[in-house]
Amino acid sequence: VQNIHDVSNNISTYPNPVKNSLMINGLFNSIDIYDVSGKLVLSSELTNNINVSSLANGFYTLKINTDKGTQIQKITISK
Repeated sequence: VQNIHDVSNNISTYPNPVKNSLMINGLFNSIDIYDVSGKLVLSSELTNNINVSSLANGFYTLKINTDKGTQIQKITISK
């Protein structure tokens, strides 16, 4: 198992804060989006454009699953 730092530079997400559509650059298997209480609010697989317009304004944690491990990123949704 490789540590998280090995994959941290390979994936980028933008824009942040995001309004309706989150773009992801890099190779990954799936992305899970969690709210501040740790509840899973959205999952997506193999797409570089995630529609987050259904989510409320606030802070979210992305769990990006790759072949090399898991990367955690923070995003803000602000419409």
